[in-house]
Amino acid sequence: MTPNALTSLCDVKRAMRATTRWANLTQSAREMEEDFIDALIDEVSEYILGWLDRNPKNVEVTQYAHGDLILLDEFPLIELLEAQYDPTLEWDSPQTLAQDEDYFVLDSYAGLIKLSFQATTPNSVKLRYKAGYAYAQIPANAVLPFSEDGGTTTLNAQVEPGLYDAWTLATAVETALNSTGAFSYSVSFDSESQAFTVTADDQFTVQPSKSIRVWEYLGFDSDASGTSLTSQFPVPTVPRDLQRAATELVIFRYKYFEKDRVAVTSEAVGEQTITYSFVDIPRWIRRVLDRYRRKSLG
Repeated sequence: MTPNALTSLCDVKRAMRATTRWANLTQSAREMEEDFIDALIDEVSEYILGWLDRNPKNVEVTQYAHGDLILLDEFPLIELLEAQYDPTLEWDSPQTLAQDEDYFVLDSYAGLIKLSFQATTPNSVKLRYKAGYAYAQIPANAVLPFSEDGGTTTLNAQVEPGLYDAWTLATAVETALNSTGAFSYSVSFDSESQAFTVTADDQFTVQPSKSIRVWEYLGFDSDASGTSLTSQFPVPTVPRDLQRAATELVIFRYKYFEKDRVAVTSEAVGEQTITYSFVDIPRWIRRVLDRYRRKSLG
């Protein structure tokens, strides 16, 4: 799967009850099916992203703009990290813009920024920000199983319940691991690869086999050991309803190969492109996609 994936293999397999469906398959056949679903996830995700005309994942963006009213390329706005102005476009010594003085966040959900001045030179305003939705719903008493002795003893870190984006989840998991274990842990998120990295000052083991709920939000679905572990798959950092829509569309596409039941206007074989007849996609999926589609300003 690529970092653009809007769902995960484990989510699709769970939704399609793969354990039961593939009960009589050999290990080799199961692996072939998994590879095929991975390809479908990438295909469906690219289709959805094209329809949305935006990236709804947790991303860090650098955007150049001008004028006095700026609509961010990606939204909702999580955090505006840096705002600068340089009408010379040299960016050697730009003016740092202050919030509530040089600019105002009119609508963080829509990503609407208002400058207190008119930036007439194209691309003279530079904005660096984090955008996206909170996607990880951590329930009360959810545990994060890990080990510091090679798996002999399992420690259960508890992350504070709540709804998290990728960066706040990284902070919460880091706090939970450090509060539970004897090692020193750090957790980071890279928006380009859509992956988390967990590091420690000694070898540790993540144990999603004990409880996958929280580890899955971090991109781990199987046990692994090391002093630095990176997500085993790109994390779909999108709202649950959008991930579910992507999951169901993958299954919808999967069934086409089994029973010839999906509306397509062109076929995809290998690296060819697929296009779907949007009218024939289930209505609830269309409603979800429309909810996240880019809206025009004005």
